Amino acid sequence: MYIIFGIKIAAYNDIGSRIFTALKYLIMKNVFIILSGLVLVQLCACQKQSSHPHEPIDSLLVQNFNYKVGTYWIYKDSLTNEKDSFFVTDNTFSSANSSSNSQSLTDLITINISQSNSNSIKAKWSLILSHNVMDCVYNGSISIQYNDFIYVPFTVGLLGYNEEDSGFVISVNNTDTVNSNYYSSVVKFKHINDAGTVFPHFDNTFYFNMAAGIIKMELNQDTHYIWELQQYKIIK
Repeated sequence: MYIIFGIKIAAYNDIGSRIFTALKYLIMKNVFIILSGLVLVQLCACQKQSSHPHEPIDSLLVQNFNYKVGTYWIYKDSLTNEKDSFFVTDNTFSSANSSSNSQSLTDLITINISQSNSNSIKAKWSLILSHNVMDCVYNGSISIQYNDFIYVPFTVGLLGYNEEDSGFVISVNNTDTVNSNYYSSVVKFKHINDAGTVFPHFDNTFYFNMAAGIIKMELNQDTHYIWELQQYKIIK
């Protein structure tokens, strides 16, 4: 009887061992399947991400134009002899689908600038940085959008044009004196609208310095006047 009982116990132990081994195998198999699935998902995500190219902003554009809050310029208006202040109100980074390729993401920096005198806000400007070009939008007594406001690197020639307006760089690496201040490496560029159907006629010239930003603006829109830089603070 004791021998039979011992045989039964041994049999039970052997069955339990086999069951434990089978369960262990199933658990390890399931863990392997789960891990393999996670690896495949990650690989698919990487492939999907690589199939959507990312278009960063040119480093030269960021270096020269990425004005942060705290930046300001004070100009003297040649018409009224009043001083207008231009100050950055916000600087926002974002990514959006490219207009030329919906599968591509384009980085954008939007810099909003308010123009005011001693009385009130007179106008608002926006600078939009993407690729190697900066666009400019002006909203004041009139509204103007300067497409392809300027490209980097700075080279003489056509900036861009559409059915109404065109922009081009007249000269680079010039020197200029504004308000008794000497500036080197001045880029002179012009924007013209001859059609005047969507936007009013204008013939505007801008003088840009790497360190100070726009040091002078010759604006021929509703009337002719010149803004010359008096004082500035740049934060990038």
